[in-house]
Formats: sequence, structure tokens, C-alpha cells
Amino acid sequence: MQKLITYVKSLAGFSPELWETLLPALSKKTFAKGELLLAAGEVCNSLFFIEEGFVRAFHIADGAEVNTSLHFDGEIVTNNRSYSTGEKSGYNIEASEPVTAIVFDKAKLIEAGAEMPEIAILGKNCLSYTAARMEEYADIFNLYTPTERYEHIARTNPRIVQRVPLTVLASYLGMGRESLNRVRRKRQMTDV
Repeated sequence: MQKLITYVKSLAGFSPELWETLLPALSKKTFAKGELLLAAGEVCNSLFFIEEGFVRAFHIADGAEVNTSLHFDGEIVTNNRSYSTGEKSGYNIEASEPVTAIVFDKAKLIEAGAEMPEIAILGKNCLSYTAARMEEYADIFNLYTPTERYEHIARTNPRIVQRVPLTVLASYLGMGRESLNRVRRKRQMTDV
């Protein structure tokens, strides 16, 4: 839980009292590769702090998976809209490798936040963080061509290109697998 403590400290004031009040809202859960943390059509009632592994968010369009976000160890993932409004999720969140997550239960987090305002701030900051990540992805998608997206991600977040399977990465970047292979080969030739 040390990674989570470090994360909490970065988002809110931290004290032993805060931690003791927050603990009942937390549970540790493991997910096998391919297991869903959240299924499309369900209401999201959790924040997931990824302690180990990585997850992807995706939906199905015209029979194909469209990957919209990737979240790695040390990050929070949720469906902001579903979590905030109670609407059903329009996408899945799936473990892309074995995942250990600390699950924040929404109802218990709200109770703890009523008892200690710093916890309510922590919950809001977690949602703000995930919204900022989605906005970052939208910006990358709107500002860059698929090749530029790959270059940007390879430069700013190399663990994505190192850990994410090619098919998932291609979908995430908005290109076909063959196009991604060409971009990667071209980049390898320029790196030599």
C-alpha cells in the first residue's frame, strides 16, 4: 500500500487520522489478464488505484475494439461520467496483464468524506486526475497525426510502447497494426 500512500500524499494532506478514516473504503483486489474491472452497461461505483500491472479502457464499434485509455501502476482509473452521475458505463476497463488494484468503494468514500473533508477533497482530486488524463488523450488525438501520436508517446511515456501489445497500441493511436509496424520500423532505422 506504500504506492497508494505516496499517491494520496500527492493529492491531499496526509495524516494518520486521514488514513484510518479512509481504510474502511479500501479493498485490495487482483484481476487476471483479460478480467474486467468494469463492464460496459454497469454503473461504476469504484475508483481503482493500479498498484501493479496495467489496464485499458475500450468500447466496441462496428465489431472492433477501440482502445481509449491506458492506465499503469501508480495511477487511478475509473469511468468519471458513470461514477459521478450513476449512468451506465459506455466502455469496459480490462486488466491487460495481471493487475493488483486498491479499490475505493464510492459509498464508503462518501461516508469517510463526510467525516473528514480532506477525504472528500482526495476523492475530487482523483476524479480530476482521471479527467485530465482523458483530456490529454483527446488533445493528443486532435493535435497529432497517428505517426506523431506514436512519436509523442514514445518520447513522453515510453512504458506504453514497451508494455502494450501491438494491436492494442495501434487501436489506441488510431491506426492499423500494419501502419504501426511501418512507423516503428522507420523509427528504429533513424535510431540506429
